[in-house]
Amino acid sequence: MLISESQAVLHFYLKDDETQEWVAWANIMNTAIGTYSLFQVYTNEKYRSKGYGTRILNDVIQWANRNEATIYLGVGSWGTIGLNNDQLTKWYASVGFEPQGYDKNGSLIMRYKGKRNS
Repeated sequence: MLISESQAVLHFYLKDDETQEWVAWANIMNTAIGTYSLFQVYTNEKYRSKGYGTRILNDVIQWANRNEATIYLGVGSWGTIGLNNDQLTKWYASVGFEPQGYDKNGSLIMRYKGKRNS
């Protein structure tokens, strides 16, 4: 896992060891003390269906646990190829995100509350 910090945004990314090509990434933006918004989870098309998206999402979850951070996201697909909203909801739930309600546009809001392991 690689993390770079740019002001209020943390960038999580994975690179192919041989080619140094970007494989997957996710960004979280600080919105309040201890609270972040997850956006732009993406896997390079040629690396899809190989677990890299889940791996980068798990890196974000591990970071949230270490920092006891709460992360929100709005479920919504973007781009031309990807998971639909039902598939995304199940995927996010599989790593611990829980539904919180809907925003004014009808998009499902999910939350992960980081917790340190004892």
